[in-house]
Amino acid sequence: MPESVALSFGQRQSLSALRDIADYLNTTQSRLNSGRTVSRVEDNPVVYFQSRQLTNRADTFSERRAEIDQAISTVQSQINALETVDELLLQLRGIAVAARTQNTQQRVESTESFLTVAQQISDVIYDASYQGINLLNDADSSLRVQLANSDSNNLIEVQGANLLATAVTAPSQFGTSSDQGGLFTTGFLSGSSPDLSAFLVVPGVGFTNDQLNSQAVAFSSFTLLDANGDGVDENIDFVDYLIEEIDGSRERLEAHVTNFGNSINLFTIRKDFSQDYEDTLRIGADKLTLADLNEEAANLTSLRVRNQIAIEGLAVAAEQQQLLLSLFRFG
Repeated sequence: MPESVALSFGQRQSLSALRDIADYLNTTQSRLNSGRTVSRVEDNPVVYFQSRQLTNRADTFSERRAEIDQAISTVQSQINALETVDELLLQLRGIAVAARTQNTQQRVESTESFLTVAQQISDVIYDASYQGINLLNDADSSLRVQLANSDSNNLIEVQGANLLATAVTAPSQFGTSSDQGGLFTTGFLSGSSPDLSAFLVVPGVGFTNDQLNSQAVAFSSFTLLDANGDGVDENIDFVDYLIEEIDGSRERLEAHVTNFGNSINLFTIRKDFSQDYEDTLRIGADKLTLADLNEEAANLTSLRVRNQIAIEGLAVAAEQQQLLLSLFRFG
């Protein structure tokens, strides 16, 4: 093994200073590059794990906020569909009102138009799906959003309904009684296609036919307003019944819109809270680990100066040794 070189006290001091300065330079340069005083567990284990805990919780809220965003879009898609259905209901109402004063041929065409528009209502309800969720055609459907708390009870749930079924079979959360959910009190849209004959009229309530001894009659066409074919609209009262049914449908529809609107408001409140809380958590984590870049830049400049001084000191120590050797050699 080669023998170690003997160094003077001054040289050892200069070399030790250079090693320390190199370590400080590496640390300062790392902080400037990462922008953090603690970026690895070995930098400061306690601070590192405190910051990581805050960041992980912030990430959880970020994930939940993304789910809430999607939930808002889901419910908004249902509201959009309901608004379209309301426009179609208004169109049905207009067709029914116009049928009052139409002739037989016009009423045949009105019946066709009425059923076509009703089919569109059914289609819109079926099409109102967002990422596989439809809250309008299934009373058992629901939208469940887990909030940041791990407790399974800490969630927001939006219950669906079947607007294609009769109102009396719809969930009761849309009003004080169970007849405020579905669109119609009859099974008008429940089959594969709308059928006017679904509007069964109870004697004494709406449209009746004297020739049938006031028994309940299935209304299948606006032409039946003149059931005797003599141009006298004996059954015109049924239009009033039909309009009332449509108006009631719009009221029940509004109950759904209100329910979904309240859900969106709740989702929005939780989304805003999640955003604010996430920001607070990330700011807290940054307070523990972020570096003061101005301070670190000043440190870097100072360390470079000290490094140059230490190198000069090492050179001076070496020169001193050379001077001593020359004295012994020529003394």
